Amino acid sequence: MNENTLEKIYQEGLEERLISYLAETNGISLEKAMDIYYRSNIAGLIHEGKYGSADAEGYRTGTF
Repeated sequence: MNENTLEKIYQEGLEERLISYLAETNGISLEKAMDIYYRSNIAGLIHEGKYGSADAEGYRTGTF
């Protein structure tokens, strides 16, 4: 695997975890969580590779 493939796998996993977390913590369906996530600013940042796991805690807590 090359670096681009690994980055894509990482991004997909991060998105899946964020969507699942959003659904679980808010008691909503995965479909609704996906809709919310893909309309968010963070979705664009992750897609552009400008947001990683080190930033996730700050985003979750509002301290980024």
